[in-house]
Amino acid sequence: MSHHIYHTDGLILQCAPLAEANLWLTILTRDLGLVQATAQGVRTMNSKLRFALHDLSVAKLSFVLGKGAWKVTSAIPQESIYFQLKAQKFKLQTLLQVFKALRRLVTGEEENKALFSLLEKYYQFLVAENLDQEEVKLSEYVILLRVLHNLGYVDQDELIGGFTSHSDWNKELLLALKPARKQVAVIINQALHESQL
Repeated sequence: MSHHIYHTDGLILQCAPLAEANLWLTILTRDLGLVQATAQGVRTMNSKLRFALHDLSVAKLSFVLGKGAWKVTSAIPQESIYFQLKAQKFKLQTLLQVFKALRRLVTGEEENKALFSLLEKYYQFLVAENLDQEEVKLSEYVILLRVLHNLGYVDQDELIGGFTSHSDWNKELLLALKPARKQVAVIINQALHESQL
């Protein structure tokens, strides 16, 4: 019996070893939402998939849905966020924290191209811009607000409307958040608490 093959872009949020040579992957995809999938034999030296499937990488992926589980059948590497940010530890740590929250906030498989785009623009901003630690922290507040708003956990009120009404990134945006950072932190923490995370 043949299986339908799904093709989409994917952002690999987390990898975990599975059995002797496989990987268990958590992937935010452009077209399928958040997917848990396995990749067979990817940890062997001759695997063609191993260069595309690692933490904080972006790839063009193909999946099939087997008996209750997704399987990655092919992967073409696009970029490695990890290698682009590994010399900038604070940025890398912040991105890992955002992805950790994302893995817990997104439940079920449901297409959410807007969410994928939010994360795509965020990591591109982190890679491209020269940011100090305070600016990186402010950027974390903005992306969490945008993710929480996208998922329906926070409303677009007067305080946060300017940060959630679009998806562009620049340093002026971060400076605009600075005076309201304590209030924004309360909103984020309350939303995370109410989501039972």
